[in-house]
Amino acid sequence: MATFGIRFLDHLASAKILVEWAVLAEQKGFDFCWFPHDIFCKNTWIMTTAVAMVTERIRIGSVGTNPYTADPSEIATYLATLDELSKGRAVLGLGLHTEKMVEWLGIKGKDLMSRTREATEIIM
Repeated sequence: MATFGIRFLDHLASAKILVEWAVLAEQKGFDFCWFPHDIFCKNTWIMTTAVAMVTERIRIGSVGTNPYTADPSEIATYLATLDELSKGRAVLGLGLHTEKMVEWLGIKGKDLMSRTREATEIIM
């Protein structure tokens, strides 16, 4: 069975409106609601928590959660807390965006795949 998700980009509307759109997405039958985890955008963890508090069915998560800019232990506690608040609807898209984005932050990304693999092991 196919599932459908929607990704809300923060430049499209205010945080309040994005949460309202997530409620509408749930009402229209979407299965997933994603917010990009990017330090140049609205805080994903706050956005997903807000959506968890006003929805009942749609799965909620961050996409592009970066193990170079967020410690894997912090990602794990975010995911566990969101899962508790959403009653089991939390999902996570773990990734580094691009090597250039890591460099823009002044971080020397070494062995990006190993860092992602290690983060996955810690989070799981």
